[in-house]
Formats: sequence, structure tokens, C-alpha cells
Amino acid sequence: MAERGDRPVAANLRDDRGRANQDVVAVRVVTRDDGDSSAGEAPHKATKPIGVHVTRVDPNPVGSELAHEARECLGLEPVETSVRNDAVDGPRREGHRAPPPHRREGRIDLLAPCRRERFRVGRPEIAKRVDAVGRDEESADHERSEHAASAGLVDPQVPLHRPGSFPARDARQRIKAACRSPVMGLDGLVVPIPTLFNDDGDLDPGRNSKFARALSEARVDHLFALGSLGEFPSLTDPERASFEELVIESASGRTDVWVGCGAPSTRQAVRYAEEAETAGAAAIVAVPPYYLHPPLAAVERYYRAIHGAISVPLLAYNIPSLVGYSLPPALVHGLAHEGVLAGVKDTAGSLESVAAFLTGAPDAFAVLPGDDVLASAAIARGATGAVMGIANVVPALCVELVARARAGDRSRAEELQTLVDEVVRASRAGPFPSTDKFLAAHLRGSEVGYRAPYDRLTDAEERTVLSRLEPIRAQLRPFLPG
Repeated sequence: MAERGDRPVAANLRDDRGRANQDVVAVRVVTRDDGDSSAGEAPHKATKPIGVHVTRVDPNPVGSELAHEARECLGLEPVETSVRNDAVDGPRREGHRAPPPHRREGRIDLLAPCRRERFRVGRPEIAKRVDAVGRDEESADHERSEHAASAGLVDPQVPLHRPGSFPARDARQRIKAACRSPVMGLDGLVVPIPTLFNDDGDLDPGRNSKFARALSEARVDHLFALGSLGEFPSLTDPERASFEELVIESASGRTDVWVGCGAPSTRQAVRYAEEAETAGAAAIVAVPPYYLHPPLAAVERYYRAIHGAISVPLLAYNIPSLVGYSLPPALVHGLAHEGVLAGVKDTAGSLESVAAFLTGAPDAFAVLPGDDVLASAAIARGATGAVMGIANVVPALCVELVARARAGDRSRAEELQTLVDEVVRASRAGPFPSTDKFLAAHLRGSEVGYRAPYDRLTDAEERTVLSRLEPIRAQLRPFLPG
């Protein structure tokens, strides 16, 4: 995590009367060197967060909620919190503990004005009134950011909170993204989650939230929202935004969230990626433009445009069976050497394809097989982890498989892989992605739901799937809930 200078915190905002804006919060993520990073390793592995230092102006509901969320939802220890009487130079209140010398603070300044109102930025001689009421939010957001940066208060690359939305939630999402994305890395077990609907085919917030929390509690490393298993083409733009925010809010512990943002047009993919990062996504995964097949030079420009719009890692997604063409390893490696791509999810269906992406890839480039049956073998070849849809059905089994494979325990990994292969065989006995939902409900008791045309299984389909599952029930029992 990049360190920033020790300049005045972002809380130095004034209202029309020159008073400190009580609804402004600044956050610093306290990190410590891991001590095990090596030359050529990705910068995001060099440190890990061990606490959050929340500085806020006088006690108020927004500041109190944010401080509570910093303690409760990040799972970091110890968490440093303090309250300032004055926006800039006021004394610390009793109970403040300064971080020990071995810690360093990477500052993430988050502004959370609670109301739409006129306010001034910085000292009177450089202040400029900004009226955010009744104006385009993006324009007002940019203008406030520009004047805050000119006052030397905030990083101009960190956007101010947009007026009109709930500030504590917005700040909480950014804290989670800032804490997790530099730490988790692009490795381990990635679970492409389903999108769950109610009986009317509408998004079901309760079911989706509960499903995401359960996977987090199973200690998976990453949730991948809006992938193929997530039926992303079936969702409207408002549904996309609602779903990704819900999943990011629901992820707990050290589990972060990646969001699929591929689209037929570059403009659409860029917008999806920007929205996902704002919501708190730790990484963006993008299939190349589909349906119509552009030339490869246009595909390169597509990925460069997405990368230029975001600051979180971008992974390409190679799935020729659905996109209609393959991403050449040479194209992916070229973009990786440029710093555009941080990794690739390869769902071409063969170990040879995964090996081709591994060969010639730059250091710290993440190659992740997207076919469950290749997980163990791909990791043995050098993949940094695996994307496993069957983890929605038996997460504990997949967590152990990936952990054993990455630890070099090939015997145990191959034993677990054999069991995974049998679950995959059962899942392929019915239509995708409905069968994965059915098995998650059958084996884990998850509440699921469907949207046409990807309907629930027929009675005959259920019988076929369960007949494939029956021979391995006893072997699966240790990996299933109570």
C-alpha cells in the first residue's frame, strides 16, 4: 500500500460559516510489513493491514457508525480509533492509543458529507463555494475534489463522496476495498457465485446476502460476482449495481469480492468497471467483447480502456465456448508486460491452455484455471489458485483442495480432486447454472431461486443428478454442514 505524506487530514472542511463540517471522516489503514516479500513480487503482497485508524470530527451518527464498522466488519486487530474535537489541530480525546513504531500508516482519506449543502474547502484565501444541490453529481464531485486537492488536503485521485447517497455505507465499502485488495492477492480459491432470485424472478437480497456470508464463513479467499455462473447477461444495469453492492457488503472476514465487467462494447465495460470499483470490488474480471467478434487490436484497446478507468487489478477472462473466440496467450502476456492485466481466468477446458498462459507470463502474473477438474493439476504447474464453481456446493472441500495443492501436498490434493471431479460429474448431469443452485440447496440447505429461462430442474433432471451424487454421499459428509 502506498504511503502518503503527513499532511492535514481530509477532515479540514468548513461550512458556510467557517465551522468544521461535522459529517466528514478520515480513515487510515494501519499496515505492517509482512517480511516475506521478495524481489519481483507484486506490491500488494508487501504489507498487510492490522488495524484501522478512524479520525472524525465531534461525535455524530455518521462518524460513530463508521468507527463501529471499522471495528466490526474488517476483522482486523487491533483497530485504532480516535476522535478529534477540532477538524485540524484539536486535542485527542481520552482513550486514544497511538500505533506502535513497527506499524506504518497508509492513509486512505474518505470524505463523507452527510447532507447536500454549500460548504467551503480549506483556508478562506483558497476557498471556493461549491453548490452541490441540483447539479450533476459527477460534475459536483469533480469540482469538490479539485478544490480539496488544491488545498493540500486530499489525494486528487481519491474521489469525494457523492452527495445524495448514504455516506457511512460508501465509506465502509471503500475501507473494505482498501484493506483487502492489497492483501489477499490474486491467488487462492475464487468462487464464482450464483445470482439468486425470489419466486417471482426478482433479485432476492436476503438469499444473496446469506449465500455470500456463508461462503465467507467457509473461508474462501474471493467471491466472483457476475460471472457466467452468476447469469450476468440476465441482469439489468440497476440490478447489477444492487447485486454487487449487496455481495460486497455481505462478504466478511478476509474474503474479498471480484466483479465481472465484460461487455460487448468498450464504453459499457468501462462503466461497469468504474461502478464496481466504487462499490468496493477488489478486482475486475472482464471477458473480451462477445457476440460480435472485433479484431484482436480492438480487444487490446478494450482492455487498456478498462485498465485506464480503474485502480484495482484487472483480469482477463478466457472462455471461448461462450464468447466465441479465444484470447491468445501472446496478447494477454503483452498486456501483462504493459501493466494492463494482472491475471487471467482461463476456462478453455484444457490443461494445455492453462500451461500456455503460464509459459512466458511475467512475474506475479496470476493464472487461474476456471475448470474445476483442472484445479490441482494447474496449481502443480504454477497457477496461483483456482476458480471453482463447485465450491458453491461443497466449499470446505474446495478450500482444502486449493490449500493442499498450493502447499505442495500433491497426494492429498489429488485425492480431493478425485472427489471434486465426481461432484462436477453430478452437476453436469443437469442444465447449467440451475444444477449448481439445486446442489447447493440439496447439500448445504441454501435458499436459492431462479429466473427464466434458467429455471429450476424438472423432476426427471433432479433424479438424474441425485443418482450421480448417491455413490459419493458418504465421502462428502465430512465437508458438509452438521
